[in-house]
Amino acid sequence: MSINNKKGKKMPDPVTHATSPWLIATLTAAASFLFDLPLGVVITAAGGAYWAVYRNKSLKVGRSILLIIGGMLIAVTLVHGVTWMFENLFGMKDIPQRPVAFILGFAVIDKPCRDALISWIKSKFDFLQVQK
Repeated sequence: MSINNKKGKKMPDPVTHATSPWLIATLTAAASFLFDLPLGVVITAAGGAYWAVYRNKSLKVGRSILLIIGGMLIAVTLVHGVTWMFENLFGMKDIPQRPVAFILGFAVIDKPCRDALISWIKSKFDFLQVQK
């Protein structure tokens, strides 16, 4: 996908051509090592953050890169806690980490998705309290 500048020349899409592959590979490998997660989970978290940034066309390149990196790091930080919560509090065993990482990466950046997830989890906690 390309866009036209003021002079009518075709320019590459700023989000998709903003980072080089070696930077992405280095960051995902470092996050995988630091958070003790498989590399696929970290890449999926980055994919979720990227998808949220890609949907918002008004962001500049620098801010987009920072949001993707920040969203990925926050998502991989929360993956173990979310899988623990589903296992121990809700009784849902064997939750796959990749979809959880994608949803978390997306929700970190996309406010409506984040609000929907928070309200869903809150309703689950309210249901557990009513059962007790």
